[in-house]
Amino acid sequence: MLIFLKLQVPAGTVEQSEEPSEAILREIYEESGVKGVRIIELLGIYQYNMAPYRDEIQERYVYHLELTEPTPSTWRHWEMHSSTSKNSIAFDFYWVGLDSSDLCLAGGQGYFLSKLVHKKNNGNSAHD
Repeated sequence: MLIFLKLQVPAGTVEQSEEPSEAILREIYEESGVKGVRIIELLGIYQYNMAPYRDEIQERYVYHLELTEPTPSTWRHWEMHSSTSKNSIAFDFYWVGLDSSDLCLAGGQGYFLSKLVHKKNNGNSAHD
């Protein structure tokens, strides 16, 4: 049996009182439990059509982030504030290199991956 696994990254809704840059740091913590993160740069903004799952066009802000504290190579975190369930949801996390040939992100989340890989390969990022 062949199983095709799609990965996803932490993401979520910008609350009415926050900026997208604040929302990403909150969502990272809520969904993964990781606190030690800083924003390197906004990679871009794009719209994504959620059809056929929902009648919704999402405006997505994509950030390049950097860890500021050590993080395990694998861990499990229970999200307590899910928008789709009243129960907590377990997420299993692990790191995948940008040069991974099997990197396939769910729901159009990989829209700016090629831009990030290009920056990494050419040593061009906002903090260099």
